[in-house]
Order: sequence, then structure tokens, then C-alpha cells
Amino acid sequence: MKSNFFRLSMVSALVSTAFTVVADDRAGAIPTASGIDIVPELTWELKHDNNVANTRTDKVSSFVSELTPSVAMVLTDGVNEYSLASAFRLGDYFQSRQDNFFDAGFRADAKMEFTDRHRIRLQGNTIFGHEQRGQGVSDSLGFEVDEPGRFEEYEIKGHYEFGARSTPARLRLSAGYLDKGYTNLREFSQFRDFDRRTVGATFFFSTLASTDLVAEVMRNDINYKVVDIDRGSRDNKDISYRVGLDWEITALTSGELRIGQQRKTFDNPLREDFKGLSWNLSVTYEPLSYSRFTLETGRRATDPMTAADYVKDSTYGGNWQHDWNSDLKTNVRVRYVNSDFVGVTQRNKFWNYGADVNYRLSYWLTVFAGFDIADRDSTVERFIYDKRVISLGLRVGI
Repeated sequence: MKSNFFRLSMVSALVSTAFTVVADDRAGAIPTASGIDIVPELTWELKHDNNVANTRTDKVSSFVSELTPSVAMVLTDGVNEYSLASAFRLGDYFQSRQDNFFDAGFRADAKMEFTDRHRIRLQGNTIFGHEQRGQGVSDSLGFEVDEPGRFEEYEIKGHYEFGARSTPARLRLSAGYLDKGYTNLREFSQFRDFDRRTVGATFFFSTLASTDLVAEVMRNDINYKVVDIDRGSRDNKDISYRVGLDWEITALTSGELRIGQQRKTFDNPLREDFKGLSWNLSVTYEPLSYSRFTLETGRRATDPMTAADYVKDSTYGGNWQHDWNSDLKTNVRVRYVNSDFVGVTQRNKFWNYGADVNYRLSYWLTVFAGFDIADRDSTVERFIYDKRVISLGLRVGI
């Protein structure tokens, strides 16, 4: 992240509907006498979704109006930075009122540097969100539910880093806690309420050639709050041992690589454990200051929303961001996910394509448009669907 200001935005409904806070600039900041910068923003978007319930047949299509007001505050005190952000999103489906939603998200962030050798970062997130019918907890059940899944998520995480940035070696110790629970569709969503405890350590060693060697270990203890009598406990311990590189060899190329072994061990002996290769790779090529290509790939075992023990997800993606001038910007992206389910006989293949264009009419007003195409094939017929979403919107920075 290249700046110290955070705003709250919605991750695409095709992938996830949780709020996430991302970095932004402070071009529209309102300074105050206390030293706190305040940045309000209002986004309105009109979309057309041709498959609201994410079903294979008898698709429900609808226009939807989404209104997202957000505000962020940031205080810089020397090398220390503190920020708060909040956003709300109201969705109104014109032809499918049962899918209307109201989401809210809040985030607090603190970065503190006590000396050049001791740093700490703390983050807290709260989400009151939703998942479209046929996604998340109601995956493949779009026909069978009459409302989107609604959830509450609370997370706190942070890390302590020892070692000056000018020295070859640094050590980062991290920890976190996440609690997620659903508030409706309790007939089956109760079995997906969980909490996760995370601890980890990462060692960085600089080669003094714009490259860091990295070694890390990360442990997640995942506990489900209600046991499904028919299928047994899903509680598991997920441990990863990985090595890799962080590099920025020239102004043109930067990247991150992590590769190693992942072990997922279930408390329930009737579930199949996982032990195998895990990786993630991200490479950015910036041949021009106004044009950037990014390629990403990853593989790991994850907990599914369905009856499987776990899912081996292999992900591949890329995007091209280009600034045609100071006002006109575009982004083109593609993503492919191959999912092998263990514990049931199922394999999914998911393709997602999309593009966005942003045009700044003035320093406070931006108009944007875009489309998303999603196609999922599966060996289990009820998991197959495709959808098309087109959008047009305005973003106002006061």
C-alpha cells in the first residue's frame, strides 16, 4: 500500500461480499485543527445482474441500485499513524425485493514505531454483511432460500516487528482472532459459525540487492461452534511452513513468492487430513509509469461451505491497469480457480472476467462503468451457473 489513508469499499459480489479497507490517497481530505484529516466519500452505482440467485436455470434478473457513503479519519503523529474508517452499503433490487440488503463495516488501524528497531501494527474490523443467494453459505441453494445470507464478523490482528529497516535481518511476530457467525438461514448456516486463532512468525533477510529472503510459519486453529451430527466435527488445525522472496529488482519489476508445505489436521478422525504443497506468487511489471501488469497464482487447502472435508483451490489471475491520461483510467482482469473437493466427489472450475473504466470529471466527481462475467462449471450439476453484471456509477469526494 502506497499511502496511509484508509477507506472502506465493497469486494465484488462475484467473489465476496465482505467489506475490506484499502489504501487511498488524501486528495479530498478535510484538515482539522486537531491534526486529523477527514475524507468523506459517496458512491452510487446502478447495476444489472442477470442471475441474482446464482442458479443454473430459471434465472432471476434485476436492476439494483447501490448507495455507499463512507468516511475515514487519519492522524499522523511523526512516524506513527492512526486511522478510523466506516462505510454503509444499501442495495435495492428493483425486480427482486427479497434480495435487498444493508451492509456496514468499520475499521481501526494503528501503526506505531517506538524506535528504528521496534514497530507494531494493530488492526480491528467489524462487518455486518451479506452473501447473495446461491453464494457462500447458500452455495447451490439459490432456488431453496428466499433471502441472502447475513453474517457478522469481528476481527482483531496485529504484528510486532524487530529490526531496523536498514539492517539485513528482521523478525515479525503476528497474531489474530476472527469470529464469524450467521444471523439467518439457521437451518444450515449454524454449522458454518466459527472462530479462528492465528499465530505466526516471519523472518526477513535482505540480500542488499533489492531482494529479501523470507521464511515463515503460520498456524490457524479453526473451531466450529455447532457440530453437524450427521457429518461430525469440522474443527481443524492449519499450519503452513513456507519460504520465499520479496523483490523490487528495478523500477519495472517487483513481486512476492511464498512456497512450502501446508498441513490441515482434523480433530475428527473420519475426516481426511491434508498435507501438500502450498504457494502464492504475485509479479508486477510496470514498463511505464502509467501502465501496470500484475500476474498472480496460488494454491492452498481451504474450508468449504459444502459437505466436503476441504477444498484444494488453485488460483490463477492477472490484470492490466492503465492511465490513459490524468483523468481516464482503465482496469482489465481475468481470474481462474480450479477447486478439487475432498470428502465428496466434486470438482469446480470457475472463470471470472471483468473490466472497469473511470473518468474524473472534476477533482470531486468521478464517473465509472464496468462489467463482470462469471462462469462456473462443476461435476455436480446444481453447482453450475453463469452470470453477467454490468454497472454504471458516480463517485463523489466532498
